[in-house]
Amino acid sequence: MGVGYGGEQAYVILGVVPVEFRISCIVTIPNPTVTLYLPVDIFDRDVLPTTRH
Repeated sequence: MGVGYGGEQAYVILGVVPVEFRISCIVTIPNPTVTLYLPVDIFDRDVLPTTRH
């Protein structure tokens, strides 16, 4: 992905985050353009486990 995530991590992110796929252009067959809308605010929250006392 280019931001430090491995293939498995990217797969999990795309599996649990509400993403939206759109076919943007089908005029260029056999190479249609597909876009993915991913809410980037999901990365603002720290989800790492912490120890609380």
